[in-house]
Amino acid sequence: MSITYPSDLTDGEWECAQRSLPPFSQRGRPRTHPLRRILDAIFYVLRTGCPWVSGRHLPAHFPPWQTVFYHVRRFRLQGLWHLLCTALHRAERERVGRHPDPSAAIMDSQSVKTVEESARIRGYDAHKSVKGRKRHLLVDTLGPPITSYVTPADMHDTVGARKLLGGLAFFVPRLKKTLRRTRTLPTPHLPLSMVAPAGAARIPASIAPVRGMCQRVPPSLKACLATSA
Repeated sequence: MSITYPSDLTDGEWECAQRSLPPFSQRGRPRTHPLRRILDAIFYVLRTGCPWVSGRHLPAHFPPWQTVFYHVRRFRLQGLWHLLCTALHRAERERVGRHPDPSAAIMDSQSVKTVEESARIRGYDAHKSVKGRKRHLLVDTLGPPITSYVTPADMHDTVGARKLLGGLAFFVPRLKKTLRRTRTLPTPHLPLSMVAPAGAARIPASIAPVRGMCQRVPPSLKACLATSA
């Protein structure tokens, strides 16, 4: 018996996602599990927050957690999540009668705690009394995310903003204005050399919207919330 969850893709969402998925290779071992079911498992993990460890929290009706995690990582390395995010973002803007590329965006940051076992990116935000990481997020005026950048919590917002906007002109050529709470900032066309390295976790839509700046995300952008582990 097939069990469905609220996080599962609808037929319309699956049809939309298929347009950006790579064609199935005829070489190698045939695929055992349907790709749609693998995506459903990925969105289940994102929606419920269950851990990957041992796969004990992933329901048995989904493919094995090793298979699901393999596809998450493979899609990240192939740039598929970025491709899906961009395609759905443009489609949502066209649906409401806007230009596919935004000319204005909203930027904010939030410091979040990390567990003691976490390593790599971590710092102490003395202003918020938070030890962990700071996530910088850029969204357009409709709410969908454009890009994000993760830094240690002790990094100043101005430094994080420069890293967030670095090299963005190539991907969002019409972006001229960036809004941040109490003031408006011109968006400089920074050189592509300032694009964040892969190890800095610069992943479009890799984090949930920061509280207070992006309260709604259109349902059609569910696939944008897929993240690399």
